[in-house]
Amino acid sequence: TKGSFDHSESSAARDELLFLLERQGEMAKDLREAKTQVAELQEENLRLSSLSTQAPHQHQELSEKEEMQATIRALLEENEKLKFENDELRVEAQAPASHELRVEQPEEDLRSLTSNDLNLERLEGLVGKAQASLIEGLNSELTRTRQLLHQHLAASGQFQELYELERGELASCSRSPLLQLSATYETTALHILSLPPDFENEMFVDTYQMLMQWTLEEWASPTLLRNIAGGLRILSRHDTHKMGLLESGIVEAMIRIVRRPDPVDGGLDGVAVEHAVAVLSNLALKHPASRAKILQCGGLPVIVKLLGLFEFPLVQEKACAVVAHLACTNEMKAALADYQCIPGLIKICSTQVESAKLLEEAVRALRNLCHKSESNCRHCLIHGGIEILGGICLSSMDVQIIKQAAAALTNLASNEACRAEAKKKFRWDKSFLDKAIARVEKMQQKAAKASSHKTLRHLNSPSEHPNSPGGGGLQTEGFRSWQAASVPCQVQ
Repeated sequence: TKGSFDHSESSAARDELLFLLERQGEMAKDLREAKTQVAELQEENLRLSSLSTQAPHQHQELSEKEEMQATIRALLEENEKLKFENDELRVEAQAPASHELRVEQPEEDLRSLTSNDLNLERLEGLVGKAQASLIEGLNSELTRTRQLLHQHLAASGQFQELYELERGELASCSRSPLLQLSATYETTALHILSLPPDFENEMFVDTYQMLMQWTLEEWASPTLLRNIAGGLRILSRHDTHKMGLLESGIVEAMIRIVRRPDPVDGGLDGVAVEHAVAVLSNLALKHPASRAKILQCGGLPVIVKLLGLFEFPLVQEKACAVVAHLACTNEMKAALADYQCIPGLIKICSTQVESAKLLEEAVRALRNLCHKSESNCRHCLIHGGIEILGGICLSSMDVQIIKQAAAALTNLASNEACRAEAKKKFRWDKSFLDKAIARVEKMQQKAAKASSHKTLRHLNSPSEHPNSPGGGGLQTEGFRSWQAASVPCQVQ
């Protein structure tokens, strides 16, 4: 009976050992699969390192690198698991059987365990090499990306001057950690804005939201605000970028820049404000969502206030353009009128401004505001807009300004009271524009003829000095009358 019992217990121990050997076989298979995966990772790493490093596709390569890192982490976890199971198998194989029966471990099983240990060590070495190769590849890509950014900045005329300025400031403030940090932010903004954004990628969405947040911070330097607004001024011209820029908070950021006082004198930073208002103008052009966002963020009173900044004519010009682009719906026209936009535009038109573009934008804004708007036509009549616009048509020598002013008068003439006033003061009719342009052409022909005659008299005069007797140039009555007629009239 005792011998039979011993025989059955020995059989059970052998069965358990066979089970352990089968388990070791499965482990060896898993190790071979892990080795295959590591080889595939090495091939994938080589393939990625040979890909093009163009800047717009850097984010795709980085995402693939992140997947590689996740795979390597999974392999390391599997490696630890295999080591743990291997140790358990070794302990179980060497442990005595029940009832103090010991089964001798075959030499073949010991060789298998030793082979497993070697495979584990080899796997650890391959994983370590893969990690080192990955880190080296990322560093190399970072270096190449920086080089591409520098090449892009050097080739871009929009950013070259600002970039050189940033480099000079960064070198000059190397002794001040605070100034160096500020210069780093300023240069980083230029680097980001030099690349065309892809707002379908979350990386670009997060980056641009970060840029907009910088404009709201108290520590933002004037140069940083100029760099951000200047770069966004270029990007906002493209319709494909407008929706992504809106979602990143561009309208709130630009309004914040306009409202932000200059830290030096407490006034406005004319350069940053001009860039910011130009961004709003670009966004509002043929883009209803941007117009609604500007209205929602309280941008109308801010823009109307800028119309009175005669010390910043470029800011005035961009503010007039924003009004012209916003005044495309009855709701927006009424809202602009409520903020006294029309008197501000008429004041610009009635002032002797040096910029023809400013005058043209102001007249264009009045034209759009009065289009199919009875209430705005009456506002314009009350504030003397018809007299101002008519005077521009009769005095200006710029054909584009005349066309805008005549079109504004045509929109005003849709109102009966305005039409009567225009006919009374300027004999306005449908041919008013043609007559105004013909006047300009006639004056230009006279000017060309007078200039030619003056040159001929100068060549035939006894002296080359215009103030000498007989050499005073052309001073005919006709020429003096043309000079008098060409001076723009001042309508009070």
